[in-house]
Amino acid sequence: MAIALAPPACGLFRKSSGGGSASASASSGVPETTVPAGVAPLDAPTWKPLSDPSFIGLPQGCSVGSVVRRAALPAGSVRFSAPANGSDLVLAIDSDGDDTVERAGVFDAEGRPSATFPWTTLSAPPSMVRTPAGFAAVRIAESEGGLRSAELWVPKGRSQRLVAGDHLEIVDASCSGSTCAVLTSFAAESAGPGATLMVGDPMGRSSWKRIDFPGGDDEWVPFSIADVDNTTVFVALSGQTKIGLWRVVDGTASHLATIDAPLGAYDIVLGDEPVVIAPGENIDGECTRDGFTVKLIAPNGKALEIDGHVPPETVVVRRLDGGFIVGWLSPTRCLTRSRQTARAFLLGRDGAPKTSTMAMTEADGFAISTHGSELDLWLAREGELVWAKGTCRIPGPSAR
Repeated sequence: MAIALAPPACGLFRKSSGGGSASASASSGVPETTVPAGVAPLDAPTWKPLSDPSFIGLPQGCSVGSVVRRAALPAGSVRFSAPANGSDLVLAIDSDGDDTVERAGVFDAEGRPSATFPWTTLSAPPSMVRTPAGFAAVRIAESEGGLRSAELWVPKGRSQRLVAGDHLEIVDASCSGSTCAVLTSFAAESAGPGATLMVGDPMGRSSWKRIDFPGGDDEWVPFSIADVDNTTVFVALSGQTKIGLWRVVDGTASHLATIDAPLGAYDIVLGDEPVVIAPGENIDGECTRDGFTVKLIAPNGKALEIDGHVPPETVVVRRLDGGFIVGWLSPTRCLTRSRQTARAFLLGRDGAPKTSTMAMTEADGFAISTHGSELDLWLAREGELVWAKGTCRIPGPSAR
């Protein structure tokens, strides 16, 4: 059985403020199509109480709730992801190993299968967003003239084509209320540096706004949507050795900060000020020793450090009251790469680590979602899916 979590939207960049300014336009006449029947719904899991959850460790300030559940994982290859701000899990199953998904759907806050989900290729999960009407997905589809298009699938099987371009890639998507943002590579007839942002109402019929970011001298490319706050979108782009941050309001983009990250970046968070989570050491070589520095870099260049144990391979950041939880999956030890461990630490709004890194447990896959101070943690281990609910409260002093 192969198991993996769906990768986060952003990851290390390997290119490298900004040359050029963003331009906006309206995307008129959005074509609408119907999503094919596609995959079958998920079967209902048989959840059972986990008698001994002591193998789960959480960072200081977090605690596991009184009920931890487990269920057998389906046969075949399984991938799953937990979208932010809720207790739902999106899961896909490839039963025969050909990378085609036979079943995919959403487990709701009670662990019951609800809506199906348009995840058709196991190794290429769509971007998943939460809307007032339920989960939506943004995925690539082949378009006219050999181009690729970004399509938004919403509940009840309706799909909107947002934008098309040569070798178009969807990098990130995020929603807040009735405002959704989709970040892609630069949408043009010929692929190149730059990025395109689409902003609109996922359930509305009106035009979406398109904002183009030119590549400029730094050859900016899309990195992530750092936040959507009502109608304001914060967009991060990666340059040759930098992360740039822009605020987009009503189709107008303004540059906020540029943060040097010469070794790449895992993610960017917006607390009291933007902070880039980045490797503190070069990871191009083979991991040969335990102990790895993760840096937290502020716009003024000041960097705090935390021991990440082993270089992270996937990084997931979720917002908490007063800060964030930063988690990842990586080898248990550098010389024990056949086994994986889920790790996490808490980060304050001030950009300082509030705990040391906790090795939570060995697992083949994991997912985290939060809402306020509430935490949902899913672990794939020993042929089972373990679901733990808990709480996380950001401690006061910085971890040293």
